[in-house]
Formats: sequence, C-alpha cells, structure tokens
Amino acid sequence: MTKLKRMCLAALAMVFVVAMAVGCGTQTTGPAAIKIGLSTALSGPAAPWGIPHLQAAELVADKYNADGGIYIEAAGKKLPIEIIAYDDKYTPAEAAIAGKKLIEQDKVHVIANMGEEMATTIRGMANDAGIIQWGTSWELSDPHPDYPLSFSCLTRNLEMAAPGLAWFNNSIDASALKLGSIAVNNAGGVKEHEIMAAGGSSVGMELVFWDVFDWGQVDFAPMLLKAIDAGVEVFAFSSAPPDVVGLVAKQAIELGYTGYFLGFMSHLSIIAEIAGAENIEGKAYSVGELGQPIPPSAKGYAEAFVAKYDDTHYESVLMPWLQSWEPIFEAIERTQSLDAEVLAEDLRTGTFSTIGGEVTFEGADYYGIDNQMLAPLPVVGSQGGSPVLLDWAYPVAYPSK
Repeated sequence: MTKLKRMCLAALAMVFVVAMAVGCGTQTTGPAAIKIGLSTALSGPAAPWGIPHLQAAELVADKYNADGGIYIEAAGKKLPIEIIAYDDKYTPAEAAIAGKKLIEQDKVHVIANMGEEMATTIRGMANDAGIIQWGTSWELSDPHPDYPLSFSCLTRNLEMAAPGLAWFNNSIDASALKLGSIAVNNAGGVKEHEIMAAGGSSVGMELVFWDVFDWGQVDFAPMLLKAIDAGVEVFAFSSAPPDVVGLVAKQAIELGYTGYFLGFMSHLSIIAEIAGAENIEGKAYSVGELGQPIPPSAKGYAEAFVAKYDDTHYESVLMPWLQSWEPIFEAIERTQSLDAEVLAEDLRTGTFSTIGGEVTFEGADYYGIDNQMLAPLPVVGSQGGSPVLLDWAYPVAYPSK
C-alpha cells in the first residue's frame, strides 16, 4: 500500500470517528431548554388579562434562570426556561393557529392558554401531543378525565362562589339574600349564572336576576333597572373585568341602588376610581384577588416587575397569574422531569407553596379528575379608595351537578 493510500485511509477513519462521536453526542444531549408556550390575549378586550399572563410567566422564569434554570435528569444539567408566546386575540381560531405553532414548530413542553373556548380548542391538541396544558377554562366540563394532561391553573368561579358568598353572608350582611349576576356574553359567562345560583343557595341566597353584556358595552341602565325592580341586594361578578364592574356600580348607584357589589378577582382600586371611592366604601368586596393589596410574599416579584417592565399598570393583576405559574415550575423542579405523565402525577398528588399560600389540585368528585387548582381566597374591601385585606375564605365541598 502506498504512503498516499495509507494517509487517505487514516483521514477517512478520523472522519468516521468524529461523525460517530457527534452522532452519539446528539443522542444523549436531550433538550436544550425548558420551553413554555403561551396562546394568550396580547391585544383586544382581554389584553388586560393576557398581558400579565405572559409577564408572570416571564418573571417566574427569570427567577429560575437567574440560578441557571431547573435541573432536568435526562439532560444531566440545569436547563434555562424559554417563554414563547403568540397573540390569540382571545379567539378560538387564533388559539388553534397558535397551538399548532407551539406544538409542532416550537416543540414546547407545556402549553398555556386563557379562556374557555381557547382551552377547549387546545386541550385535544396538547393531549394528543403528550404535553401538559396549563389552561384557564371557565367551563364546568373542563377539567375532564378524557384530557388527563389538561389542568385548570386558577381557582375558578365554581371554587370561589360558594365560599365567597358564605363569607359575605357570615361577615357583612346576613339579611341581603337576593343575588344579581351580570356576566360577559360567552359560554363561561352564561354558565356563571348557574354557579352563582348554586353557590348562593348553599347559604340561603337566591339568584333573582341575571343578564349578559357584550365587549365594549358602556350603557348598563336598561338591565340595571330590571335588576333593581327584581329586588337585587347583592350584585355578583366574575367574568366581568374591573372597568365594567366600575361602570355597572356607578350607573347602579346613579339609578338609586343601595345594595352591595361582590366581585371575584375584581380590581377594587379601578372600581373605586370609576364608581367613586365614597360610593363603594363598605359596599364593594372582592374574593380571590391576590394582588389587592400585594402580599408581602410577592414583594420580590413586584419589584422585579417594575424593574423589568417600567410600568405598574398590571402589577396587581399579575399576582394571580404568578400564583398560577408557580406550581408547574415547582413540579418540574421537584420531579427533575419534562415528561408530561410524571408532571401530571406530581401535580395531582402534591402540595405547592405559592405567594398566596399552599395550593393543591383536586376536584375528582365533581370533574372526575384532580386537575383543578384550589387555593386560599383573600377577601378584600375598599377603604378610602384603597384595597384592604379583610379576611380569607377557603374552598368548600363542591355542589351537586
């Protein structure tokens, strides 16, 4: 064999060895990042919820990334958290497009969404892809045992209404028994009336009036006159954003209403600004609004929010979203895994420390699966136009279906 041939064979052998080494390295590297995908409302009427939904994810990710990320056993190292978000404009069609991109193009490990139609649009896609859906559907058919990887990551109307109304009845006015429910005109809003009726009946309150409004509506006088005529003593809101609740309260008071306003996750400072602080003092309360006032446990997040975004517009709205994100990151950290089945089992059986107290996932007796978040519910009142923490309410047994 000539010297030239020997040199050529040696070179080919070296190329083969390098190729094998690279190939083996690729097989054992695993994921380069923990990818969290969001399909959420970054524009349109639901953006005041969707923007802090994204910001909260980024802030929790920043906290972990400051220490290198989260250790994943399959990777053999800490992986940084990458947040990928698309604007679904709070519409199912856009959510379907965003979900497809996140799953097929971006290869996310967790997909999050906001709103009932968006959640039910994405849940089948997520479960088929074998990834966790971190959703916020307000439908009572979700969570569902047919979608074991889909979790409801906020304490919702059904979990808030009964304890919130019980707290009001026990602590504020046991004689105010006639409820009115005003909700946004969508599937979750319509279902809200049934939830308020069920929650009220558990403490002897009766739903005597309900109606829905469309996004952008500003004149509520016609429905309010009917509500007042029906004898409503307590207006209950959940799917209505705080600016709408403020307008309803303002117009109701102008029409002579002297009763109460009970919101669930309502931003009392916005309501006071619109309706007049003097008009709602002792008359307006919010159950479940973790960000009003901001709890001491969230001080670090609040400071990071101002530093990162140079804005305080969504600061208090941000807090419930922060609490909603903490359990999934804690589950990843605790299991050191991105396997959806492993994470789902940990979520269903574990207890999670959050800025709003200990959180568990339950609901099997009602939904057929323990995929619904349950958390303590702060109760806030308005004093001098500022929100003040008054008490805590706690989830109670589920009503009959």
